[in-house]
Amino acid sequence: MISVLICSADNSLLNQVKRNIEQTIGVEHEILFFDNVEKKGICEVYNALASRAKFSYLCFVHEDVLFQTPNWGIVIGDIFSQSPAIGAVGVAGSKYKSKCFSGWYSGMQAFDCANILHRYSYGDEPIYLQPNKGNILEDVVCLDGVFICSRKEIWQQLKFNETNVKGFHFYDIDFSLRASGICRIAVSYNINMVHITKGGDFGDSWVKEAINTIFAMAICFLGQNCLTILLQLKRK
Repeated sequence: MISVLICSADNSLLNQVKRNIEQTIGVEHEILFFDNVEKKGICEVYNALASRAKFSYLCFVHEDVLFQTPNWGIVIGDIFSQSPAIGAVGVAGSKYKSKCFSGWYSGMQAFDCANILHRYSYGDEPIYLQPNKGNILEDVVCLDGVFICSRKEIWQQLKFNETNVKGFHFYDIDFSLRASGICRIAVSYNINMVHITKGGDFGDSWVKEAINTIFAMAICFLGQNCLTILLQLKRK
């Protein structure tokens, strides 16, 4: 039913999340992982893992998480079976994505959707953003890459953009925005997850990948005719 795909950089976290998934997923599954000692881009790793997956639902997940919901795999299966138009599901995302360099979070209460607990060394920070109180599922246009579960056919049609997105940022924004153009994507409030984090990295590598990703997405959405103009802008 579900193929869980993990790009790993820490064996202890990987072993921890594998045990956690086995204990909580509640459905037939496989766990495929790649030990990324070569520091390949996450798009390349995810595409390689997905090409080996045998099940119809692909869950791309970080290794620094812990699922708290028993039988969360059943939740995923129910979402896809009951809503055929939904092609991808996450635990955080937004109904709005600005043109400026940013992640999924807009800072606007009417748009941002999330159900995740961030666990820092100094304590826990629950992030619960629900624009429409009572909804257990919210349609969005972009998803946070901490957890994205996609129908295999959606991944096969889009794939992660390993040509233009080389590092570890913006792969989620790129993939989910393109997915929102061909199917519904949504945030579920019925999957509880802990994200063991040290905080986001918004340094030079983030800025460089932001520029490259926006450049690539402009080509994708506007067509090759804008290539010369974009190249000139990028060089300035």
